[in-house]
Amino acid sequence: MSRRWVIVIVVIILILVIYPISRAIGNRGGTSDLLAGEESSQTDRSTGMVVSVDPEDETMVVEVSAKDSMFDEGDVVLDCEEAEIDLTDFEPGDEVVFYYFLTDIDGNNVAARNVIK
Repeated sequence: MSRRWVIVIVVIILILVIYPISRAIGNRGGTSDLLAGEESSQTDRSTGMVVSVDPEDETMVVEVSAKDSMFDEGDVVLDCEEAEIDLTDFEPGDEVVFYYFLTDIDGNNVAARNVIK
């Protein structure tokens, strides 16, 4: 094989490897992490600051900013029943990341699947 063909093949392989990696790196800073599939299997994440916690009702109120989430700026009520977390670990003022399915959103009420400090 001539040297020209080797160079062409190497360039094609590099493009096929670098393009997906650059797309993955570019998505890191986004507010939405699409994992896979249809809307019911799509998980997103948002960030905010804990305003209040109610361990009895298994809910948490989180203040979000519109630029950091898909919600309108203001408070989002997280139903943490499915999250299997200890709400006593969270206090007002904590910065949190919460994960949810798009189908679990009802206005500013969300069934959170996980909440991380």
